[in-house]
Amino acid sequence: MWLISVCAACGGGNDEAAIPVDGSSSGDATPGGDAASGAVDAVLGTADANPAGPCHGAAVCEDFESTAVGSVPGAPWTVSRPSCSGTGTLAVVSTQAHSGTRALEVRGGSTFCDHVFLASAAPATLGSTLYARFFVRFAAAFTDAHTTFLALADATDGKDLRMGGQKGIFMWNRELGDATLPALGPAGIALSVAPAANTWYCVEATIDAAGRSLHTSIDGVARSGLVIDATPTPEIDEPWLRSAWSPRLQDIRFGWEAYGNSPMTLWFDDVAVGPSPIGCN
Repeated sequence: MWLISVCAACGGGNDEAAIPVDGSSSGDATPGGDAASGAVDAVLGTADANPAGPCHGAAVCEDFESTAVGSVPGAPWTVSRPSCSGTGTLAVVSTQAHSGTRALEVRGGSTFCDHVFLASAAPATLGSTLYARFFVRFAAAFTDAHTTFLALADATDGKDLRMGGQKGIFMWNRELGDATLPALGPAGIALSVAPAANTWYCVEATIDAAGRSLHTSIDGVARSGLVIDATPTPEIDEPWLRSAWSPRLQDIRFGWEAYGNSPMTLWFDDVAVGPSPIGCN
């Protein structure tokens, strides 16, 4: 299970492939096929040794403070450009930060091949239940165009589970079949959130592989438009659940991917992944 939530105003290398949890290579040239063989116990960053600290005892914790400005975080992080490479860039900067003095800046171009991600394998020690928390800031509001800023390779179908924007709101997208959460009608759109420019958001999400569910919060508030559960809800998850969904997630990637004239500069900070809820504070 993976958890993700979103909180606004909570505070101020070389290309390599991401490593799948099961140590296998997908060999897939699709956008979701950027995994390569490697250690199953790879983690996103240094674990927070203090349960009372900013990651609340999460198994992995990355605040980018130990990476030199202008550089890319080292192992276990890798730079990922699935399938093709264009104008997208990323590096740690000191011009923005949610906490401390540094954050990861991503400059994504306007088309698919202009994408770029910072990637890591999902920690195998966390099993099928995983909670993730990260802060993200966008230089511009979302447009109607479809974009991605978080991608997770799903070994079940060889495609990606993606969080991004469309119709101006936060939404989830399943690459296989292109299902969206919420369904992008007026009722579903109203139950998500339209992120504003130059505002930090804390994102927390729960993806439960065994329970086949996904829950998302924004500003620490659960958003009914961003929930997949056992009961298909019209305008929300009913279209998603028309086909079987049993995710087997292999990696996690933070960056930008656009599917038509949607460049973006964005920043990530205070990434945490663990076996229990982490929270925005």
